Amino acid sequence: MAETVIVRECKYGEVRVLFGNILRVEGDVLVTTANNRLAGREGLDEKIHQLAGEELRQFCHGIAVERRKENMQPCGVGEAVTTPGFNLPFKNLIHVVGPDCRRPNQDNFRRDLLKKSYASMFEQIEAIDERTTLVMPPVSMDIFAYPHREGARRTMEIVLAWMDEGEDPGTDMVLIVTDDNQFLNNMKTVENIKGELVVVSRSGELIVNDTNGRERERYKLPYGALITIGKKVEVEAGQVVAT
Repeated sequence: MAETVIVRECKYGEVRVLFGNILRVEGDVLVTTANNRLAGREGLDEKIHQLAGEELRQFCHGIAVERRKENMQPCGVGEAVTTPGFNLPFKNLIHVVGPDCRRPNQDNFRRDLLKKSYASMFEQIEAIDERTTLVMPPVSMDIFAYPHREGARRTMEIVLAWMDEGEDPGTDMVLIVTDDNQFLNNMKTVENIKGELVVVSRSGELIVNDTNGRERERYKLPYGALITIGKKVEVEAGQVVAT
């Protein structure tokens, strides 16, 4: 099971952030964070391949063979490919290759590569007929070591924009599932186009400490509140820090 932590109503549906085991969450389409070989040998991707069974390995091998005939990687960074789910309780499985931030040549361009990866994922989703509920982990946030704070916010910004802007993607529910507390904490705010932090959690709090680090005040922040200061910034009595 997984616990719902954040809920965001969007123009075309709902985005939820869940804390728990992604393999116990139900939906129509599952996303896995793949490597460029589609080998399923690391992290969550390895677990998904094991559950899907030998047929998935053979199917991915077939993709790799055909791509290599054209001197291409099975699935390059920033790309995505769809396969059947085989033994998984999902009809379709989307393999997304995000930037591997353990590699300097990808880490230096991680923001653009992450955006490209999500764009490729969205393109694959929109080509699937049965896509009402999408279940996905945050891309590149597993073993690929994308910086948590930046990655959490970019994930929310990109997914929310997909569900709020442009044409209807045909997906009513996006479930972003993580079992990482650090990632979850960083996901509770996103930046708007003005650079302001917007609270997207229904259980946000703002804490004011004195110069010795002792807590002096604590305020509940409602969903949608704007935070006008950063962390560990000195404030004065009477100063407005959230609206």
